[in-house]
Amino acid sequence: VVPHLTRVVREPVRIGGFDLVEGQRVAPSPWLAHHHPAWWPDPDRFDPARFERPPAPHTWFPFGLGARVCVGRPFVMLQMRVVLGTLLRVLPARLAEGWAPRPVRRLVLVVPDRGVPMERVSAP
Repeated sequence: VVPHLTRVVREPVRIGGFDLVEGQRVAPSPWLAHHHPAWWPDPDRFDPARFERPPAPHTWFPFGLGARVCVGRPFVMLQMRVVLGTLLRVLPARLAEGWAPRPVRRLVLVVPDRGVPMERVSAP
């Protein structure tokens, strides 16, 4: 996730009690939006089920929004589905017992500080 986006205000607007003027630079924070408790309960918990339904508009934007959305988004989403689907089909796995992610910033990315340890799940 790239935590820094910048935009320029096109017309005066009031957001959250703040008056923004035309030409002013703003920096919406994906990290803050993705950790807002009203939209994402327990945001640091690994919970793929939270994405079974589409999120509310403007609450999940890891690739940005609008005209400047990342051009690599469709490729990355397809690549993730293929790789994860293939891996989980041949090697069922889950997060290691007792592991909890601690996200840290590395340059412009937010990554887990200790990797993502997995455990193999035995077939029933």
